[in-house]
Amino acid sequence: MKSLVIYYSQYGSTQKIAEAISRGIHQKTGQCDLRHIRDVAPEDWLAYDLVGIGSPIWSSCPTTNLIYHVKALPESVAGKHAFFFCTHGTTPGRCVIRGVQPMLDKGLVVLGWKDWYCAACLPAHPKPWFTDGHPDDIDIREAEAFGFAMATHSILVHEGDTGIIPKLHTPEESDAIYGVDMQSGMMEMMKNMPKAPGGAPDFGGPPAP
Repeated sequence: MKSLVIYYSQYGSTQKIAEAISRGIHQKTGQCDLRHIRDVAPEDWLAYDLVGIGSPIWSSCPTTNLIYHVKALPESVAGKHAFFFCTHGTTPGRCVIRGVQPMLDKGLVVLGWKDWYCAACLPAHPKPWFTDGHPDDIDIREAEAFGFAMATHSILVHEGDTGIIPKLHTPEESDAIYGVDMQSGMMEMMKNMPKAPGGAPDFGGPPAP
């Protein structure tokens, strides 16, 4: 079995998780390539049996380059095994749904997903942030175990054990597991705000000139 872990990392935290996942897969199969997303073409997926892809979370979403990369995958990736991972400094929101659903839309068999806390730099929030210091040793061990599990699941599914393929959460299930989604929460807040002339939400402040 040939495997690849793809990642995008702003400050190095997601890279550390990706490296640990890759080590876990290597422990199971004896092989796993690791590449930054800028060094991978969508067609490269065709050379692998199992591909994991991950990024930091931006406003409850995977990074845009990850989404564009997945949407550019050739249709012939259908049926290949994949998994998704992400890092964040607050809560994942519906990031898992927004990361996994495009993979399912391409016909990939998504074997799992996982998130980790990491250090974060958030506008208007002082440092140190409460997740600074992550990923720590426990996170790294969990990431290695996750990689080992994804490789194991891929082998088992290839052998016919399709019952271990997880079902993606509904938005409501995601909110119960991961907390209220930032984007959907803001949209709900805007719906309930008083309307300014013209129907736009009224955020207060002096009237426009």
